[in-house]
Amino acid sequence: MTTTITGELTLGDERSKSLGIIMAMPALFYLIGYLLVGYIAEWRLALTYFAAPLIGLSFITSMKIIPLINLRGEKTSMSLGFKKICGGRSAISCLFTKMMGGVWIVCLSFGASFYRDVFKMPIFTVSALTAGMALIYAFGAFFGGRLIPRVGNKKTTTLTWILMGVVLIVLMNVGNVLVTVAMGFLISLISGISLTSSAGLTVSQVPEYRGSMMSLNSASANLGSSLNLALMGYMLTNYGWSYGSIVIGVLGIASGILNHLLVIEKNE
Repeated sequence: MTTTITGELTLGDERSKSLGIIMAMPALFYLIGYLLVGYIAEWRLALTYFAAPLIGLSFITSMKIIPLINLRGEKTSMSLGFKKICGGRSAISCLFTKMMGGVWIVCLSFGASFYRDVFKMPIFTVSALTAGMALIYAFGAFFGGRLIPRVGNKKTTTLTWILMGVVLIVLMNVGNVLVTVAMGFLISLISGISLTSSAGLTVSQVPEYRGSMMSLNSASANLGSSLNLALMGYMLTNYGWSYGSIVIGVLGIASGILNHLLVIEKNE
């Protein structure tokens, strides 16, 4: 719904900048929370003094600042919105490619375990790397929102998905710790840009049923994350990091190619 609201309130360059901020802030709060909760080291205190006040502040701010919006076509028929989305090749392709490409969720979920398992890194080092990659991701999302209008959402999404697939394969196959860490930071940067451009591309597909489109987008992204994580888990258990990264990386590259071939960038 955050992306839906942004799509209704903004256009063009302003939309890309807003989406960049929206994609960057959770990573920054993840980094702050990651360090603060670790410092507090007791979940009840962390919930009482960090999580609960932050949730309350978010709720109050949302109620006071975000304007009420009447989505244009949503009141007529939700089923009609889903039919129109599923009947449009570009819109449904957008959802399908989002489901296929799971490079970032695999890196996010398995990255720390990879560094620990393959290079025997200590927990403190892996924690520092994770915090640094979160910061780089936020940087990519924030400044990507300012650069994307020059290239276009579709071209940026296509290029970043292909690059993420390639970088993941290099990351888990090169065998050199310095190169692998560098690839981890690179894929974090690319992912921040990619999520911003992908959100901009999706939110403009069916403007009259934007809420329905973004609901399906969330569903397809979460389903894709689950399937990619399950696939990586299976490959890792049976074949190891190398083969698992190749399979997920090739799927990421394929999603970028299909995005280029099937998705149409729509300007409002």
